[in-house]
This record gives sequence, structure tokens and C-alpha cells, in this order.
Amino acid sequence: SSGINAEWPLRPGEKEKSNEDELAALRKDMKSLEEDHEKALKEQRDLFAGELSKMQSSLADFAKTFDPMILKEELVKLKEDERSQRDLFAKYERAMSEAALLEDQLKVARKNALECRAESVRVTALHERLASQQEKLSFSLEKVKKRHSFLDSW
Repeated sequence: SSGINAEWPLRPGEKEKSNEDELAALRKDMKSLEEDHEKALKEQRDLFAGELSKMQSSLADFAKTFDPMILKEELVKLKEDERSQRDLFAKYERAMSEAALLEDQLKVARKNALECRAESVRVTALHERLASQQEKLSFSLEKVKKRHSFLDSW
């Protein structure tokens, strides 16, 4: 037997196909494959179109962020934030400067307080010496008065 099926033995009850039959079967298989291929291509196109639509939507959303008015508003906000931060930093620097001055004044006040305590101790000691001298002078004055009165009585 000649033809495409010549290499394969026939099953029982099967007739040998003619070349035309085999060609028709091949054409049918080819048409079925073409339909499957077209169907797969359509599915791929639809899938691609869906993905492309999503990407275009995302791109449109992204492009909105580059709207000049929105960018200008954002720039104004950033400048205001920067100005506000500069103001806060200037206040911080002034507060730190004032704190340093207060710290220096506190050191001077502590030094003065120590000097005042030392002076107070010295003044108290002088006061006590003065009181002691005054007592001695009073005692001496009494002696002098007694002598004067004794001398006067003579």
C-alpha cells in the first residue's frame, strides 16, 4: 500500500485511506489549529489590551501628579514648611543663646553669693570684735569715771 499510512499497520475493520482523504483530514486539522491559534491570539490581544488599559490609567494618574497647579501648590506648601522650620530654628537658637546668658548670670550670681557669705562671715567677726572692743571701752570708761569721781571727791 502506498500513501501516508503505508508505514503503520491498519487496525481491524479500518480501511486504507486514500491520499485525498488524508489530505482532507490534514486540512481539517490545520483549520482547527488555525482556529485555536486565532482564539489564542484573540485572548492574548484581549489580555494585552486589558493590561495596556490598566497601564494607561496608572500613567494618567501619575501624570496628574505633574499637573502644574498641583505642583505649584506643593511648592508653596514646601516653601511655607521651610519658612516655618527656619522660624522655629531661629527661635531655638535665640532660646539657646538666652539659656547660655542665663547660665552665665547664674554662675555670676553663685560667685556673688559665695562672696557675700564670705563677707557676711567677715562682717560678723568684725561686729563681734567691735562689740568686744565696745565692752572693753565701756569697762574702761567706768573705771575712768570712778577715778574722776574719786579725784573730784578729794
